[in-house]
Formats: sequence, C-alpha cells, structure tokens
Amino acid sequence: MLSPGCPRSTTLVIAAVVTALLLVACEGGSPRLPTPTAGTTASPTATATAAMPVATGTSTPAPTPSETVASTYFTPTSELPVVRFTSAGGATVDLPVEVPPASEYSIGLSGRESLEGRGMVFYYPGESGGPGFWMRNTHIDLDIAFVAGDHTIISVHQMQADTDEIHHPGRFYLAGIEAPAGWYEANELAAGDRVEFLFEPEEYLD
Repeated sequence: MLSPGCPRSTTLVIAAVVTALLLVACEGGSPRLPTPTAGTTASPTATATAAMPVATGTSTPAPTPSETVASTYFTPTSELPVVRFTSAGGATVDLPVEVPPASEYSIGLSGRESLEGRGMVFYYPGESGGPGFWMRNTHIDLDIAFVAGDHTIISVHQMQADTDEIHHPGRFYLAGIEAPAGWYEANELAAGDRVEFLFEPEEYLD
C-alpha cells in the first residue's frame, strides 16, 4: 500500500534505494574493491629467503653451499683462540685456530677451498690418544703437527688435498694442529718445539 501524499515516482525512487542497500548488505556490508589489472601495482607479499651466514673480519671465503663445514668456520679470525709455538731458537709465533666441538671432528676442515691465517685444533685428553687423519673432501693441502702430552711437537706431516692416506705419529698424542701447507716450515717449527694453548681446549669439547 502506498502512503498518502507520496507520489508514485518518489515511491519508486525510495524502492530503488532500499533495493540497492539490501544488495550491499547481502554482499557483506561493503562494496567490493576492484581487482588489480595490468598496469596497476598490488601490495607486495613478503617472502622468506634462506641465507648462509658470512663471517665478518676474516678473509676466509664462503664455503661451497653444497658442502658441510664445521660451525667454527663462521668465527672471524680476530676472535679465534690462539696457539703459541716456540722454536728451538726461542722465537715464538702465534696461530689463530678453530676449535670445533668433538662432535664435529669428523668434519674438520673438509669442504674448504682455502685456509688463510688460521688453523684447527683437535684435542684428545684421554689416555688412548687420537686417531689418524685423512684428507677426504678437504680441497686444500695442509700440514698437521702432532703434539705430545708434554706439549712438544712429535712430528709434522704434509697432507695432500682429497686423498685417503692416513696420517698418524705412531704413538700417543694429545692434540693435532692443522695449518696451511708450508706454515710450520715457514716458521721454522719442527719436532721438539714447544706448544702453548692460550686457552683451555677442554672447554671447547662437547
């Protein structure tokens, strides 16, 4: 029924407005926003990107992503503990060293493409001494000094990259200290020279 005094045209207008409001209400109470088309820019979606951490303050290069390296790789050289060597002539030389947890000894320096200005210590405080060393998956030549319980060098071995030859001093040893190839000779260090750990190696074990 039409209300008295309301012209038919006005009623049609009112009916049209009511119908429009009902349509809006049925669609959730707000008009739909247009979908971006070509030439428009939608809000970007954030994406997570995995990144390999890179050490700062060290010349050690980033490892090949497909290979595993010891966690100590990422420690800047300036923050590494130090081993001090004293030659028979009394000269001393320091070597910054990575000291991985024992659980990473099987990784050692494998996965490396270069080793500049640092070495790695493997420490065996037990009575049985340490195992032999090989160079499988280690892509750089190294030297290793085997250290006796009295902190003197037993012997220094040259180890060729990516080989399976076993290196061992042939007797009980307390620690093995790997260094870049030629480092011990360049610093005139040999069997009988003194080794001093300027840190507590056992604190780095698991």
